[in-house]
Amino acid sequence: MTETPAPDSSTAARAQRNDLPYRRAERGRSGCCGPLYGPLRAGVRVYILAVRLAVETRGAGRPIVCLPWFSLDRSVMAAALEPAVADLAGWQRIYVDPPGCGQSPPGPADSDGVVEVLADFLDREIGSTRPLLAGCSYGGYLAASLARRHPQRIAGLLLVCHGNQDQGRGS
Repeated sequence: MTETPAPDSSTAARAQRNDLPYRRAERGRSGCCGPLYGPLRAGVRVYILAVRLAVETRGAGRPIVCLPWFSLDRSVMAAALEPAVADLAGWQRIYVDPPGCGQSPPGPADSDGVVEVLADFLDREIGSTRPLLAGCSYGGYLAASLARRHPQRIAGLLLVCHGNQDQGRGS
């Protein structure tokens, strides 16, 4: 594999301009939008968490992070959920476009990377507050995966048509 020199502009500067999308990289392959920079060991994945996801916030109070179906945007999730929660006081609904959906830039090519992008989003945008996660279909899959990886960060789940099977913690 021929090594390509790094571009002139620094990664930090590009991240601040918000033009450095999330990347999944494997040795011997190009990144999703161009060649890789620097050596990687076989099978190593690199996620650069530098893009801000598109969100819409409604209401005020305890956060509910809402994740839509695969390839759909936050407006579909809002249309599905708002009739049930709009009149509930004390809840802030945060409708998120996952990477590559709606107005969010492209992201990792696999669900593991998308979950890490969402974990980074929670750290940056939600902070120490433990949100509820709501997800439909693929959004439910992502929400459940996020809760499994970071249970200390999540207060609860609302999963609709999620396709996850309960692994059971004893009968």
